[in-house]
Amino acid sequence: MRSDAEEIADAQREMAEHDRELARLRELASKDVASAEALRRLLTDDLAKTRDALRVFKKRRADQLVQQFSEDEQALVGELGSLEATIGRLRLPSGAA
Repeated sequence: MRSDAEEIADAQREMAEHDRELARLRELASKDVASAEALRRLLTDDLAKTRDALRVFKKRRADQLVQQFSEDEQALVGELGSLEATIGRLRLPSGAA
């Protein structure tokens, strides 16, 4: 059986890897539609997880976590909106922009 420390270390590694992948895709997304679409998938998944957690925290009346996750939700929604505009721009034929 794994210790709590091992579980935490694994979760931290997974979060760090996820953050690196987001950073990489964010860097490429402004120039590459495939990267922008991959970023959109990751952000959409993050938004769904954030909303699920937000529902749980609201039920438990964990006000500080509700505030934090509400802010995270707003940031993700904003980033997804900007990303949609970028994807639309990247899909335009060359010279049409």
